[in-house]
Amino acid sequence: MLKPLAIESWPDMFFYRPLAFGLVKTIIPLPITPNMISLSAIIIGLSGGYCLAIGTLRSCQIAGLLFMANVILDCADGMLARYKHNGTPLGFIVDGLVDYCNGAAIFIGMTVGFSRTDSQFGFSLWVLIPLGLFSWIAHSMAVDHARREFQRNALEQCPSSAGGRQNFQNYREQLSRSKGHWSDKLLAILYLFYCNVQKPYAKFSRTYPAGRYYRYNNYVMRGWLLIDPSTHMTIAILSALLYNPLIFFWYTIVIANIIMLVMYLIQYFVNQKVGVLPV
Repeated sequence: MLKPLAIESWPDMFFYRPLAFGLVKTIIPLPITPNMISLSAIIIGLSGGYCLAIGTLRSCQIAGLLFMANVILDCADGMLARYKHNGTPLGFIVDGLVDYCNGAAIFIGMTVGFSRTDSQFGFSLWVLIPLGLFSWIAHSMAVDHARREFQRNALEQCPSSAGGRQNFQNYREQLSRSKGHWSDKLLAILYLFYCNVQKPYAKFSRTYPAGRYYRYNNYVMRGWLLIDPSTHMTIAILSALLYNPLIFFWYTIVIANIIMLVMYLIQYFVNQKVGVLPV
């Protein structure tokens, strides 16, 4: 049911996935699909954003619990798909969509909720929210690239970003020819848009010897996972439960950005050490 542990985030490995495992074992006999769980996660995440927008102590604490349930469900959909071997390309897109719906819910909810209070942050909320949003997006894209490169070079489990983009382009064309459902086509278009946003990272994609890449990058990958979406969600949950958004802003805008810059440098020197395979 698990992803390879080398690319599994710290909060997922030690907290969310054990709870998701219990949930999946309970629902295995039931006619529940991974997409049903993903859609439930999106609904719960949006509900958490609504509670944040209310802006009271109690509503923010409820939001924290809802986001916690959301992350558990987000883990459970992939685990169920791997167990039943019924994952689909669209299911992969829907699973990824959960993270971005969560981010939108958190930032919109915080903007509305804390603008209603007299909270003082040292900076304008209208400065902190965009900085936090763009930081989260940058971290997610960086981790996504690092994880894909590790899977491709060390685990030999996925194509390059260009290859993945071409696969989904072919899949979208197949949907068009078969007159597939409009929602399927929309999800495929959204994922292709995300792939195009990721294009700049393709310039830094190289092929390395698998054994050396795994040996040198196994621990580097752990550093990247300190800023993955699951870690961001965990900090957001903690901030909501403690009714202290400064925890979230300090992590997302300051700490995580420092970690990202350090990891870029480490990754560069480690890749130089591994050595690119000749084309």
